[in-house]
Amino acid sequence: MRLVFLAALLTFPLLAQSTPDAFLARLPSPPQNPCGMKGQQRGDFSQKVDEALRDMDVLSQKLDERNDEAMQGKEAEARAKALKSAGLSEAEAARIENMSDKELDAMIAGKLKGTTGLTLAEVKKAEGMNPEELKAQTTAQASAGKLTPKAGVPKAGMHLSTDEQREMQTLRKDAMGRDLRIQMRYAQLEKELAATPRPAPKRGYTPPEGAVDPVCKAFAERYLVILADHLASTQKAVKETARIEALTAKQLGMASLPGAGKGGLGAVQNYAQRLRDVFRFDR
Repeated sequence: MRLVFLAALLTFPLLAQSTPDAFLARLPSPPQNPCGMKGQQRGDFSQKVDEALRDMDVLSQKLDERNDEAMQGKEAEARAKALKSAGLSEAEAARIENMSDKELDAMIAGKLKGTTGLTLAEVKKAEGMNPEELKAQTTAQASAGKLTPKAGVPKAGMHLSTDEQREMQTLRKDAMGRDLRIQMRYAQLEKELAATPRPAPKRGYTPPEGAVDPVCKAFAERYLVILADHLASTQKAVKETARIEALTAKQLGMASLPGAGKGGLGAVQNYAQRLRDVFRFDR
């Protein structure tokens, strides 16, 4: 017990002080002139980013461990919830593996009738419908009192209101779309760089002090614009993922997720890796 308490005590400062926001604040601002930053300045900048990335990796592993520990011993509980949600008994679950297709269809038909009022034929018919036909059938079934879970049957997302479910879907969609657009801009820049001729410097030639490679300057300037947008997107993602995690915990009936903060941390790690590459256009 003392060992567990000591481990928790030693780990707490890292978990408490190393939130996604705290790591984002630790990262240095991008250099205004990456192609002109040399020597010690560049080394100090890269060291700060590398140290933050290293600590984020440590925290990420700890959050994974915390999540794994929370999941240990939960298999039976999860199985019981899944069976209850499906309306199955332990005996029925044990028989499913050895059932014929006909027997399985009969069981599914009985469960559907008891929970939603639908027949198996209606469900199978819906699989081949286009969106307009499916919408019309769903409206008709709802009007007939079907599709409404019977008393005692758990509802999906029962801990979230309709507005909260819609909010979570919108947050996820917005975050994924925004990140995809940012990553596509990086990819496009890389593609253009690969197609840009860069003559190798002449052997023995030493450029004058302060001289900047024009290709480096052009691409670094564009990279900094994307990086600035990426930072703004990351700041927003940290808040969005925290809200998504809170809603997910509520949906599962938990006070908080065991690995809460992992989503925002991932967004900060992605930005930090791009920040570390800010000098990549210099030769």
